[in-house]
Amino acid sequence: MKSVTNFIRLLVLTSLFISVGFWPVVGADSNDLSSATTGKSDVNAPTTTNSYNVIMKDGTVLVGGIQIKEVKFIASYGPIEVNLNDVITFNDGFLTLNDGTKLKGTFVDGNLGLKTTRGQMNLPFASITSISIPSASASQVSTATATSSSIPSLGNGANLTGKEVESFSKMLTVEDIKELIGASVKSDAIQTQIENSQSKYSPQDFVAAQQANIDPAIIKCMKSHSDADPSGNHPTPGIKTATIITDPAVEKLCEQLEQDNPGKVKAALNKLRDKKLKDNASEAVPKVLPCLANSKPDVVREACRTLAIIGNQDAVPALLPLLTNERPDIVREACRTLANIGNKDTISSLEPLLTNLDHGIRDEAYKAIAKLRAKS
Repeated sequence: MKSVTNFIRLLVLTSLFISVGFWPVVGADSNDLSSATTGKSDVNAPTTTNSYNVIMKDGTVLVGGIQIKEVKFIASYGPIEVNLNDVITFNDGFLTLNDGTKLKGTFVDGNLGLKTTRGQMNLPFASITSISIPSASASQVSTATATSSSIPSLGNGANLTGKEVESFSKMLTVEDIKELIGASVKSDAIQTQIENSQSKYSPQDFVAAQQANIDPAIIKCMKSHSDADPSGNHPTPGIKTATIITDPAVEKLCEQLEQDNPGKVKAALNKLRDKKLKDNASEAVPKVLPCLANSKPDVVREACRTLAIIGNQDAVPALLPLLTNERPDIVREACRTLANIGNKDTISSLEPLLTNLDHGIRDEAYKAIAKLRAKS
């Protein structure tokens, strides 16, 4: 008789829990069950046409359409009502909306209704760390039904199985890349889009990418799409590649620079710094610039040293990419050269190096900036 009574009590309690919506939500962190179990979502409410990736605190990744409703978001400058249909991403406390608005803050305690292929879920905002549209950047990536390959998996661990995208119809800018990173698109996927779009990047783009702390692998991919000419030489504004060389000694050394022998190239670069050549050595600058892209690090360093003596501000754009070189010795040499031939406008390109992990790079960047600031 006692067991029957206990069974009836259990039945009554279960019915009560279900009627008030007090029931665990699949995918919620066990520490957040108290907030996950309160409130009910309307299973008949309309959902977004976009599919979203929702990442929970415990690492769970859920994919589905978000129930459209107005929710309160506490932004830095006050509360605001947000329609969930307008959300592009929510990550690291930043909410991005489809009109370009970007807010810093947090959602008010409540639940996010997510309609997945496995059923309706009611997720507490307090347990959500990220919300994003898998295929964003939304304005530039369009879904397609017939393409040869699908976009790689995203950085949050979700794979876009069955979702395929066309390559970007226009070149990717640094800002586009930053948007993709903000939308949790994986580095490999961004590199694929750079390749497919045949984007081209300038030395200034490389510096901007470094300042934005973009993944070095992406920057390396950008460098493979430099706006250099087919021979690999970086065009430099203000310096004519067909400059007439009037000094026979300088002309002979320039001919040596075009040889395949690294030893002879380095010897020629060294001789161009000879004071006996006086101002005539500057005529060789257009021939020295290609040496900055040489596959031999010691040739690149020697070219930097020569430009520090015979170069001028027109050579600065060709030197800027070296600030993101993978070799610390080349970065340090580039800093020294820029300190000699750059101006105050060069400082912004050097400032990111002040936080570099390499002590020698930080030191050379600091000295270069100090020297450039002292110039009138």
